Amino acid sequence: MNTESPPRFALLIPAYNAASTIRSVLEEARSGSPDAIVVVDDGSTDGTGDIASGHADLILRHHANLGKGAALTTGLGYLQRNGYEAAITLDADGQHSVNSIPDLIARFVETDCELVLGYRPFSLGKMPFLRLLANRLSNFWASTVCGTKIRDSQCGFRLYKLSAIRLEELTTHGFEAETEILFQICRRGGRIEQVLTPLIYKPGGQSHFRKLRDTLAIARVIVRYLLGRK
Repeated sequence: MNTESPPRFALLIPAYNAASTIRSVLEEARSGSPDAIVVVDDGSTDGTGDIASGHADLILRHHANLGKGAALTTGLGYLQRNGYEAAITLDADGQHSVNSIPDLIARFVETDCELVLGYRPFSLGKMPFLRLLANRLSNFWASTVCGTKIRDSQCGFRLYKLSAIRLEELTTHGFEAETEILFQICRRGGRIEQVLTPLIYKPGGQSHFRKLRDTLAIARVIVRYLLGRK
């Protein structure tokens, strides 16, 4: 890759009922100097899209809540069709540090990889035991599927090489879609890089991850790929 020509990249933020945090996330995201900031308002009922419209370059809207994976598919598809090389995804609840954006881009440029995963410094002091256990188990099985150590398979702070994603082959629409995209890239022989990024809890931030339902959905994706079914 020509390191003198930075990739054309966009920040992609899937958002659902994030009115309390979306403004500050977008204001901070601008400091990462993206070519564009795109928000996918996934059927919010609290004015998230209206707040975001004054700070993002583009708002894509779902009329109903379809799930994080569906929001990612909408946003990634738009970026693929409009000539972007890479997309950095981050969550609307403010848990991701935009100060790490240059680190993700630098690793992408240096390695010409297909995916840069952010990974968070989890410990019992920062995360409930059951959530930490589920994260560790999903990392173990994701590492088994990918054939390389995956430190944080559920982190939404990522840089995707857009040409490496086959959106038409995705079968999931919720949080498990991030696991499916990871496995899709691994199965195609894509290179995975990983960058440590801080874990931040913003006042008012709310995760929409449903512990039982979404954990089981991720487990189903893992089992499918372990059994060789995509």
